[in-house]
Amino acid sequence: MNLRTKTNWLLVTALASLPVLAAGGLGVKTGTWETTVTTKTSGMMMPADVLAKMNAEQRAQMEAMMSKRAAAGPHSITSKSCVTQKDIDAGAFRAQQAEADSKCTYKPGAGNSSKHQEWTFECPGQKGVSGGSMVVDAVDSTHVNGVMHVKANAGTVDSTFTSKWLGASCADADK
Repeated sequence: MNLRTKTNWLLVTALASLPVLAAGGLGVKTGTWETTVTTKTSGMMMPADVLAKMNAEQRAQMEAMMSKRAAAGPHSITSKSCVTQKDIDAGAFRAQQAEADSKCTYKPGAGNSSKHQEWTFECPGQKGVSGGSMVVDAVDSTHVNGVMHVKANAGTVDSTFTSKWLGASCADADK
């Protein structure tokens, strides 16, 4: 899997589940939610030790690819996901913490409520630690907005998202 695919997979995995992550404690409805995530990356997402192992040509290609990606500006992804009562009961991030291969830790903000939640997270990995923050606001029971900032290696990923409830059935959800 190349770096771009890994980075996109990480973002899609994290961001596609935002309605579920945001559901814990927020006053939102269950069912199908449509989420649009707009993401902007900057800097070098690849660990320095991996870059150091590349020859000059490979390193130049990687740096050019990352510069081109940053210059392209933000990109958006829209997906549909199912939020169940079980997801809401499990609470934000706790379902991911329970995954056997997840080493991420999440800390809620002090003022979290049914309308506003803040989280910080840290994910140690083989190539260093990535981490960031997330703020989620429930505009009402059918609309959620938020921002997420992730720092990994010498790069950052900044995302905004909007989610809207489409209906009580999960038949149209992507997953």
